[in-house]
Amino acid sequence: MPAPTTAATLQSCRNTTSTTTATKARFLPHHIAHKVAHYYWSGNAEWIDEGTADFLAAIPENARAGTPVAATNQPCPYARNIARLEELGNELGSKYHTCNYSLGKRLFLDLYRSVGRSRFRKSRRDLYRASLVENPNDRRQGTEAGIEHLREAFQAPGAQPRRRTPGL
Repeated sequence: MPAPTTAATLQSCRNTTSTTTATKARFLPHHIAHKVAHYYWSGNAEWIDEGTADFLAAIPENARAGTPVAATNQPCPYARNIARLEELGNELGSKYHTCNYSLGKRLFLDLYRSVGRSRFRKSRRDLYRASLVENPNDRRQGTEAGIEHLREAFQAPGAQPRRRTPGL
């Protein structure tokens, strides 16, 4: 039986009268892995934190099922890319939050597929380390990683930094 989509299962779990114990049990490993990922991935741009947590939660589930990691959550109907999502920001309200999961996970899935497992792991580690660097301009611990940090972490070795990637 294929894993339920993230958005569909979350909606189902919110409505406790229609949620069966079997549905909750099927989603529980993903939910736990997602929450564990937030131990490391929090305090950054929301699409980084939610996208990474959702992507990382899918890895053990897909390994157990013997299937490749795929985008199982619903696409964001309000923004086609991260740049548009950030432009809309608070205009979307709670809809913005849902799009962080889908666009973030899809971005990390695309990066994983395009750079390969080894480089993806190194780049994700670099992104995480960048989020730990102290920012003297705020009172929180570390730095809120965003699109520029992601670009720098995933920049091809020896490539010149780019100013802006359209649509990212």
